[in-house]
Amino acid sequence: MTQEDGATPTGGVVLVTGAASLWGQRLAARLAGRDSYRVIGLDREPLPADGPPLDFVQADVRNPALGALLASEGVRTVCHLASQESTVPNPAAFDYNVQGTMHLLQACAGAGVAQVVLKSSTAVYGARPSNPAFLTEDAPLYGSRRYGYTRDLLEIESFCNGFRRQAPALAIAVLRFASIVGPSAGPPIDVRPIPSAAGPWRRRAVPPAATSSISATS
Repeated sequence: MTQEDGATPTGGVVLVTGAASLWGQRLAARLAGRDSYRVIGLDREPLPADGPPLDFVQADVRNPALGALLASEGVRTVCHLASQESTVPNPAAFDYNVQGTMHLLQACAGAGVAQVVLKSSTAVYGARPSNPAFLTEDAPLYGSRRYGYTRDLLEIESFCNGFRRQAPALAIAVLRFASIVGPSAGPPIDVRPIPSAAGPWRRRAVPPAATSSISATS
């Protein structure tokens, strides 16, 4: 949604990175449906033709001009959903996820952005037999660094902890998404036909780590 001439959004200007992704589109559409926000979408991929109506900039979060964009548009809040998933450590994904987030936070601090909301995952806690039934936000992070995207998220969260001290005026909130199921999200249990000695086909349950999770590639 683009604000009418002369209208001032009471909630300020919100920039959503990864706006062309599954979660980026949903968040941008929800925010754009409220008159209190002006929403700007940013993604290195084009916004789908049936995507939400909003001001859109096709650019990478590592673009050197990001800080100038944030300042010129008077962005108050950034929702960072841009990510690239990888099952194994991948230099290209690491650069986009970790270096991209570092660049984004530095650009936000320099442009006077008030707050940043980052999308992480409950995978950073790690699946351990000693885990309690309920994990609190301050529980230790034992996520497996053998899984590329989890490793990247652990690096990002570690950087955020230090950056908060460097830029105390910038509020940083990290939301750890849990895996979800649904017709468009990729369920954690996937059924695939594979050959079997017992018959022409049998059904196999694929573990969650082998299927897509909530963090859509943008």
